[in-house]
Amino acid sequence: MSVLQGGDPVRAFRVLGTPIHVVEVLLSRPLLPGQTTHLEYQTVFAYPEPPAPEFRRGVSASVRHLAITVHFDPAARPRELLRGRWASVESETAEEAEPVELVDGQASFELVPPGRCVLGYRWEW
Repeated sequence: MSVLQGGDPVRAFRVLGTPIHVVEVLLSRPLLPGQTTHLEYQTVFAYPEPPAPEFRRGVSASVRHLAITVHFDPAARPRELLRGRWASVESETAEEAEPVELVDGQASFELVPPGRCVLGYRWEW
């Protein structure tokens, strides 16, 4: 993972007993209560074995704006891509899912999250 704006990665780890990976980011400047900042990062995934065909991001109630973009290799584009919302990171199926189209191998969304939630994409090969 690389932080493009707003901070520096400090450490990465996997949450024991789960498939969840975490990267702690130290913000470029301390924030006072109620202040916001822009944090932009990029993650490139490389797994030793095929992972679940999805990308999810847990969102805390303090997140005011979220943008997620997924890029697919031209040789490995999914036949169907869904944008979804899950009840929790442990949930296996999305509570809501809607089809989206890839444009030049990528799809994006930006929104104001509805409080604490899990948002992302799931796809079919």
